[in-house]
Amino acid sequence: MFTAKEMESRHEIFGEEYRRKICIEGQVALEIVRSMIIPAVTAEFNETLQALNAADTAVVRTGTRGLRNTAEKLGSGLDKLVDLAERLSNALNGDGSDILPALADMRDTVDALELLVSDSRWPLPKYREMLFIY
Repeated sequence: MFTAKEMESRHEIFGEEYRRKICIEGQVALEIVRSMIIPAVTAEFNETLQALNAADTAVVRTGTRGLRNTAEKLGSGLDKLVDLAERLSNALNGDGSDILPALADMRDTVDALELLVSDSRWPLPKYREMLFIY
């Protein structure tokens, strides 16, 4: 049986280990977002804008609403992702209490962008692809 002091010590050690792992997870997520996700979204956004500009130059009226809507979603998601990356970076440099909420918000944004970026450009396996990996 453990004494109260031993239990308190073990609790503190496990808490420190948990915080350390959360920091590692946050650092890896931040690196993935900055080095893989943001560049993929940026490339998709640029390609969509080029298609929209080409349609406007060719005076094409159909399909531009869809392109414009996609460009807006990509641009908004990109802005949000950059802000969330900064938020996560600040959380990692702080006391660590905001890491998990920042990760959750970042995950939501990345999940939404995954649906907008083409399969060939998305740098990670998509959820539907992982469902069929044995």
